[in-house]
Amino acid sequence: MKVTKTVKETRDLIKNWKREGKTIGLVPTMGFLHEGHASLIKRCREENDIVVVSDFVNPTQFGPTEDLEAYPRDFKRDSELCESLGADVIFHPEPEDMYHDPHAFVSIDTLSDTLCGKTRPIHFKGVCTVVSKLFNIVTPDRAYFGQKDAQQLAIIRKMVQDLNFDIQIVGCPIIREEDGLAKSSRNTYLSEEERKAALCLSRAVKAGQNMICKGSKAEEVLTKMREIIEAEPLAKIDYVSMVDALDMQPVEIVEKDVLVAMAVYIGKTRLIDNFSYEVYHMENVMKKVGKASSFLTKYIGIIIICFSVIAFFWRDGFAWTTNYTSIFLGVAMFGMGLTIKMDDFKRVFSRPKEIVIGFVAQYTIMPVVAWGLCQLMHLPTDLALGVILVGCCPGGTASNVITYIAGGDVALSVGMTITSTLAAPLMTPLLVYLLAGAWVEVSFLAMVISVVKVVLIPVLLGILINWIFGKQIQKISEVLPLISVVSIVMIISGIVSVNAEKILSCGLLVLGVVALHNLCGMGIGLGAAKLLHIEYDKATAIAIEVGMQNSGLAISLATANFAANPLATLPGAIFSVWHNISGSLFAGIRRGGTGTKEACLEITE
Repeated sequence: MKVTKTVKETRDLIKNWKREGKTIGLVPTMGFLHEGHASLIKRCREENDIVVVSDFVNPTQFGPTEDLEAYPRDFKRDSELCESLGADVIFHPEPEDMYHDPHAFVSIDTLSDTLCGKTRPIHFKGVCTVVSKLFNIVTPDRAYFGQKDAQQLAIIRKMVQDLNFDIQIVGCPIIREEDGLAKSSRNTYLSEEERKAALCLSRAVKAGQNMICKGSKAEEVLTKMREIIEAEPLAKIDYVSMVDALDMQPVEIVEKDVLVAMAVYIGKTRLIDNFSYEVYHMENVMKKVGKASSFLTKYIGIIIICFSVIAFFWRDGFAWTTNYTSIFLGVAMFGMGLTIKMDDFKRVFSRPKEIVIGFVAQYTIMPVVAWGLCQLMHLPTDLALGVILVGCCPGGTASNVITYIAGGDVALSVGMTITSTLAAPLMTPLLVYLLAGAWVEVSFLAMVISVVKVVLIPVLLGILINWIFGKQIQKISEVLPLISVVSIVMIISGIVSVNAEKILSCGLLVLGVVALHNLCGMGIGLGAAKLLHIEYDKATAIAIEVGMQNSGLAISLATANFAANPLATLPGAIFSVWHNISGSLFAGIRRGGTGTKEACLEITE
């Protein structure tokens, strides 16, 4: 761990780390660190390559009568704590190096007018000024603040937004003593008697939380909290207030998310405490569902495997889903359509070269490889038909997620999925008709109708609804991938349940063919992109898009059009599981290669 004393020294270190592509996390403190600061440093350590802790007692946030000189300091102890927690740098400047012109300052009005701002009118101006300086010196990717100073956190977030700092502000929970008292450097000022008296703050917080959860009005909550504090002879209230969580203005009725905050003098020591209350409304629900959706989409491969295993052993629980395969796929396609905006089509037309290359690769490489494997391995009719169906389908929506994980060109991936999907009503039946005709009679018209019903109409309907109700759809955009995830899982689970015995007999053969098919698709797609001198991130997107098929469509087409060939659904089901696994592994390799490529470019430049 390194200790820096000057702005220049700190900047030089940060610049070197930035050149290496490392992420920087900042924990601004005024020293005399405790477990609350430790929690911020630990969080910062988990989320960043480099951890910078500032240890600076900022003079500009102290009023004329406040305790600047008396403020506790112990830099040796601070250093030992930071080093034990894995911090890389402690920035410990002198005031003379931080402040040159007393007339230069940053202030956020309105949010600073209430709560602590009333009795400490210059405090937040000093906070905003020093934090702005630290942001300009350290240039962090993320900065960490405790929620105990809730007003400060709100003001910092507002400042970052208004002044266009490219920094993520992370708020961390209040850390309390075993008896409930919030951790604070000022707790050291308290005598033993005052320390016991200070517990009135945490008792007031607990009482306020219980009342607000029961639906009590603002004044009722605040009155109860004041009564608890005023019952303590050593306590003197500065304020106990309930304010809007966003604008810090007082509220009377709890209709929005609120902050209940207090400042109380225990003897001569001013302590603060607070709690937040989130009103249970649809936006909060959607946020939680969105997080679940993001998680499930990211780990769809693992989820498919888990449900496939369950379906294999609990067959009666999922067999019913096979009656609704087309409906589930239609719902998945509708969900995809809802995510497509008119701007996406502009994106497609803005890069015709890559889109055309990807489109041609999509509808040549996988179909031809599928046909070749069937011929080479002399597959029985049902399995050959299933493999060819997979090969002739458009790109799957999971490819967009995998491309994102791989650090590829997501916009190109989305563009390829859109174009291949919209072309599927013609291309998929045509290719199946041409390539599968040697094994089984194929009705071109029937397949066209099937693809139109389960792909084209749902997708176009989704696009239309997004176009008409764009703003409303945007509010639920994070949830939409969940629709596709659930639908695909239901399709595959159903197929596994009704084909469990057949999987036992020929599952390994199908897995081998499917794996070869998928790997050849990604490998040849990547090779073709490299041969045409396509950039790294775009080549990654093309390879993934080519290798990852809409296997759900293959299952649906097999079910609807080839009932006499029940095993034709099996390659699609196994492909759905396998391509998510292989795609994730490929993504890890390509993402790792991104850093190597950038490093090589840096050397050659």
